[in-house]
Amino acid sequence: SEFALNEVKERGKNSYYVFTQEEYDKFRRKRLINKELHHAVNHNFEGFEVYYQPIVDAKTYRLVGAEALMRFFMPSQTKEGEREFVSPVEFIPLLEQTGLIIPAGKWILKKAVACCKRWQQMIPDFRINVNLSYIQVMKSNALEDILHVVQMYGVKPDSVGIEVTES
Repeated sequence: SEFALNEVKERGKNSYYVFTQEEYDKFRRKRLINKELHHAVNHNFEGFEVYYQPIVDAKTYRLVGAEALMRFFMPSQTKEGEREFVSPVEFIPLLEQTGLIIPAGKWILKKAVACCKRWQQMIPDFRINVNLSYIQVMKSNALEDILHVVQMYGVKPDSVGIEVTES
């Protein structure tokens, strides 16, 4: 009933909604992912991982940096004890809608800069790129957060590239 009521409200006054199982399943999945994201953020970002996409100089084929990519896994609904990969297409908009993108963004920034510091021991001019949501820029002290993490890990500011996402 909650689902059908929300669908009718989105359509405006004097409208109706014809229930479909497919739309209801999408609604339930979104609600489940949202619940798991809240749990993860409240439990030390359990389920979040950082993957690093290498950046290679096209002329020298030398590794010069990496882009930090946020990934999320939640407990599988079908296989006990296993985890299910949740696409960024599904979970990033939910993080933005709920405001959880702010603590999650700070978390990935810290992880990425800490990793950059370690890699700079082998590749001194190594750079790390981190995506920032437009929501983070508008609703938090993103610049202060970036400067704080850069100082905390003792990396040069030009070692950290920030990309603002399109959303």
